[in-house]
Amino acid sequence: MRICQATEPPAGAFLERDKMERNRTFRLSPRQERAIEALCAGRTITAAGEAAGVSRGSLHRWLKTDPAFQAALAARTREMRDVADRRLLALVGVAVDAVEQALRTGDARTAVQLLRGLGVLSGQPPRPGIEDPEEIVRQRRKDEEFRTTMDRLLQDLRLG
Repeated sequence: MRICQATEPPAGAFLERDKMERNRTFRLSPRQERAIEALCAGRTITAAGEAAGVSRGSLHRWLKTDPAFQAALAARTREMRDVADRRLLALVGVAVDAVEQALRTGDARTAVQLLRGLGVLSGQPPRPGIEDPEEIVRQRRKDEEFRTTMDRLLQDLRLG
């Protein structure tokens, strides 16, 4: 399968036809296609060049100066990231369940990492958006009380 292979556009699709014409002039060779597959499989430049039957120097040249190769590699990389993102999003519920279970069993390390990740223990000023100075003061007090409570809980866990 050619990553940048052109196909005929639907009738009347002027912009799509123009794009296809540009792609037709920038076809990838079978060696370039094999190199992209090897790079996307995590192989080194040298190993990808060997898999494609080209020198390391040729592969470097394609990476630096060949727009069709660069575009095809970028498209393949984006596709892989999209797939990974969808798979990770499908696991969000499992991850939340694992964090919840860790917290319920008293895992202080997980609790601290979660709080830091949420920005609660960052010591940073409130996020932009609060326009009432009194609300900012209230939020700071609330954050400080929460940090103090968490410090006590962590201390109790360490001593207990």
